Amino acid sequence: FYNRTKTGDVITRSTSDIEQVRRYIGPAIMYSTRALVIVIVAVITMLIISPTLTLYALMPLSILGVAIFLVAHYVHKRSEALQRQYAQLTSRVQETLAGIRLVKAYAREKTETEAFEEESTLYKSRMLGLARVEAAWRPIFVVVVGLSQVMVVWVGGRLVTEGVITIGNIAEYIIYVGLMTWPIAAFGLVISMMQRASASSERIYEVLDEEPDISDSSRTDYSITQLHGHVKFENVSFRYAQGLPYALRNVSFELHPGGSLAVVGRTGAGKTTLIELIVRLVEPTEGRILIDGKDLRDLPLSVVRESVGYVAQDVFLFSDSIGNNIAFGTVGASDEEIRQAAFEAELLETVLEFSEGLNSGVGERGVSLSGGQAQRTTIARALIREPKILIMDDALSSVDANTETRILEHLRRRQGQHSMILVSHRISSIQDLDQILVLDEGSLVERGTHESLVEHDGLYAQMHRRQLLEARLEAIQ
Repeated sequence: FYNRTKTGDVITRSTSDIEQVRRYIGPAIMYSTRALVIVIVAVITMLIISPTLTLYALMPLSILGVAIFLVAHYVHKRSEALQRQYAQLTSRVQETLAGIRLVKAYAREKTETEAFEEESTLYKSRMLGLARVEAAWRPIFVVVVGLSQVMVVWVGGRLVTEGVITIGNIAEYIIYVGLMTWPIAAFGLVISMMQRASASSERIYEVLDEEPDISDSSRTDYSITQLHGHVKFENVSFRYAQGLPYALRNVSFELHPGGSLAVVGRTGAGKTTLIELIVRLVEPTEGRILIDGKDLRDLPLSVVRESVGYVAQDVFLFSDSIGNNIAFGTVGASDEEIRQAAFEAELLETVLEFSEGLNSGVGERGVSLSGGQAQRTTIARALIREPKILIMDDALSSVDANTETRILEHLRRRQGQHSMILVSHRISSIQDLDQILVLDEGSLVERGTHESLVEHDGLYAQMHRRQLLEARLEAIQ
């Protein structure tokens, strides 16, 4: 759902669309109830005086039925278009603000401003279109009320001459017709609110009715409440959609509890896809994944994800303090646990130099931190969970070699406490791990220890030699 729906659209549905529904449920129902009571009382009183005159007085109101039908149709249609355009406008603003540094770096302020003005102009156009339809209700309403009063005077005059009613009754009818003026106008307002709410509720229910692609099912074994970290892939293949090439093809490996595993390969080899399969962000197209001997699809989704400490390739921090971002990894974390996690991620010493320490804010998406500091914060967030499976997807790419060495040393001290899967482009950071998998174009082409893979002289050995050469050239410079 989130892959095909823009963030701005979701925000609009959860704010503006809900507000439209609230207006109908609150004020609209109140107006309708009050108007209905007044109309019923007025009509009953008029019928007591003269059923014939009442019939003629209410006859023009049949025109309102046709008008209501036409106005309601156009209001619904244009309200839906308006809300969709508002979602588009919100998405444009959200994306621009999220990438404001990139916009400035590429000097695209003018282009983005023009794009925003274009979206705003289209939104204004659709808003005016809706306003015109709603404005058409008032003249129709005035004409109908006027016709009703004309009918009262014309037919009432005839009835007075016949002695059926008195002139005073005509005055009463004019008062009653006037009394019903506001309630009838309120019906027009309510119809507009109702159609806006109807268009918005359809958009809300599109979200509420959306079924998660990945969730627990009838085969889920809820008796399983904890995992031990035994991971096994059996001929696993995956592609993102039918007709697309496989991102992973026929991958098999096994990681025992407390063991360590590295995944390396060229860009686009399928490393991140393999990680997402373990966290169950995607489901395998073919084959199966076993955790502690159980098919991953048989395990409660909450248990799987609570047992995993996942450091994603893309760093994301909330607009909160450093300490709270670390504590996000677990509920009710103590200050000591936060400090320990920050220490193991080689972040504590740096943070304590800040004026507010761990209470220092990170800004919007961590904008006030360097790339390395933000990445180490996400590592601490995973470590504080004390996970049974620790997964780090290229999580050391923004830290220098010395910091990387110290972080890896902390992880080695945790050896046996959890199973560790480390994705990295640096051979130096993975050569001490128990097992190394080499992926190329989605296939598992090599596996073994660092020494055996270097001796094999395949893709891994080529990557190793190239990185050694780069390190030597950098040392010379």
